[in-house]
Amino acid sequence: GKYGLHLVVVYLLIGKVRFPWSFAVWKGKGHASESKLAVGMIKSLCRQLQGHFHLKVLADSGFDNQYFLKPLSQLGLTVLVGTKGDRKVGDKKVKELFLNGSWVKLNTPELQVTVAWFERRYPTGETERRYVMCNQPLTAKTLVSWGKLRWRIEAFFKAAKGRFGLDQFGQRTLRGAIRFIFLSLLAFILTHTVNEYPNSPTMDWGELAFQAARSLVLWVLRAEFWMLQDQLFTGSELHLFPRAE
Repeated sequence: GKYGLHLVVVYLLIGKVRFPWSFAVWKGKGHASESKLAVGMIKSLCRQLQGHFHLKVLADSGFDNQYFLKPLSQLGLTVLVGTKGDRKVGDKKVKELFLNGSWVKLNTPELQVTVAWFERRYPTGETERRYVMCNQPLTAKTLVSWGKLRWRIEAFFKAAKGRFGLDQFGQRTLRGAIRFIFLSLLAFILTHTVNEYPNSPTMDWGELAFQAARSLVLWVLRAEFWMLQDQLFTGSELHLFPRAE
């Protein structure tokens, strides 16, 4: 009795600035996979940014496959993805590796990766081992520090769903859903522009959204007034219709 969408989102981090860059809807079996959708969006992004920035691609464990790693590696990009302990690397599973920072081959012969792990501690005191792999021969410490950056997109999804209605669309057509998603992501981006402390753990997205609406709506009203003013005083005819009742 439920329906929803499977979104693939490219989220951009440039210093303290962060925002969703593009998204695609996975249409299910028989259509382009999530990995291929993501690769297409990243290639489009690279055409605009490569040469101006050193790009690193961070992705979750759903992208630890050759269809994602291989084409991006061929572009010369540094790619780091989460992975699971039972992922096969060569003749072993990831969780069977002894050296944190092992340089190993994937099942696809031309792909080699560094595998690292860290212990994540939950508020309950329990710990869970998390694994990451990268297509560059780097130290485990570097991979773990980069891997933790990926959690920024999880924070984005939490804010987008909890505050900007990303999961509340009611449209049953693809066009309607995409329009709703676009407005939700735009609201997130506009709110982010008024945030002076983007990395603060105590920021209130509700208060920021109110500030954005208060400042940006006023700006829109002013812009519309200026447009109307230009129309009134650029030689166009002005018709007055006095009336008394």
